Amino acid sequence: MFGELHAHGILPVSVPGSMVERDQRRWRVEDWNARRDLYPTVDLWQECLGDNWPMDAHTLSVMLDRPQPWAKHFVVRDGKTNTLLGFAATYAIQAGAVEDRYVIGSLACLMVLPSRRNLGIGLSLHDHVMKFLKTGVDPTLRQAQLGSIFPRFFPGLPTNIPRRQQAWFRHRGWKLPPAGQGTCSDVYCDLATFKVPVEVMRPHQEAGVTFRPCTTEEFDKVMEFETANLTKYPGWIEAHQALKDTDHVGDLMIAVDKDGHYLASAIAYSPMENNPIARLLPWPRLIGTHLSPSNLMSGDKVGGVTCIGVSQDISMPGLGLGLLCGAIEQLKLRGVTSCFVDWVHCRPHPY
Repeated sequence: MFGELHAHGILPVSVPGSMVERDQRRWRVEDWNARRDLYPTVDLWQECLGDNWPMDAHTLSVMLDRPQPWAKHFVVRDGKTNTLLGFAATYAIQAGAVEDRYVIGSLACLMVLPSRRNLGIGLSLHDHVMKFLKTGVDPTLRQAQLGSIFPRFFPGLPTNIPRRQQAWFRHRGWKLPPAGQGTCSDVYCDLATFKVPVEVMRPHQEAGVTFRPCTTEEFDKVMEFETANLTKYPGWIEAHQALKDTDHVGDLMIAVDKDGHYLASAIAYSPMENNPIARLLPWPRLIGTHLSPSNLMSGDKVGGVTCIGVSQDISMPGLGLGLLCGAIEQLKLRGVTSCFVDWVHCRPHPY
């Protein structure tokens, strides 16, 4: 009656903008091997993430080549050409108070070659990683997270990856905060033009607070302060203990009141001095390698400040910010020309 009609739709029917399940195969997942896989992994990283986060072989090797099961990584390769198609990095770290230690597992990074996406490679890696974290790390493992603590590429899922990729993780069951919430930033500062704001330091100077490096003689007492106030942060105590083990106690900055009580602490590290914390955070060194000379005087002199912690028993607005400024001044004295500060939460009165 109406003549011949031709269908213009496709099956299966889906809601516009929603994820569509594809006919995805399962891929063989293998353990990452540094000798075999390091350089192909660098190439994969550069193709997937290099525009925003350039990577080199030395830095990636330092980040990945660590004792198992606290660091274990996986790959998917083409069965015919042996080409690396996908990669996933995992870390595990101890957390909790001394009397209640447990383990947090991390999916630190998941990459798939852009030309081979939507074929099930990422899903195969993801499912393999989750099974490993649940059964192969430690019986005290209580939680898994996207992003990692130490070592750390990213503390969570970067906010500037495409929405479709963010939706992919939600579809796997990960709970991501709404846009603009639950986020933090890594920040960078050129110290050639940096001046400590007078209004930041004045109230602390008037209160008799001193910002200075820790001495070897007082390190154990400072660690008592760390244990009493900051054990809730995974990896915190281990990062500080490593300073003593590697003779970098002077990189621990402390805030001390006029009566000698410890109020806050931070780790200020320089790449020239091989601080162990620099081996856990790749970006200061890579910032120096990849920024143009007009933005940076010397790539080898990008330092950083991390693990800024304030006593839970005091109320002194801006103390952490004052300690950060004191740490930056110490870095400048060591010849550092730029500073990287990681995992920053913006608040009306920082720290």
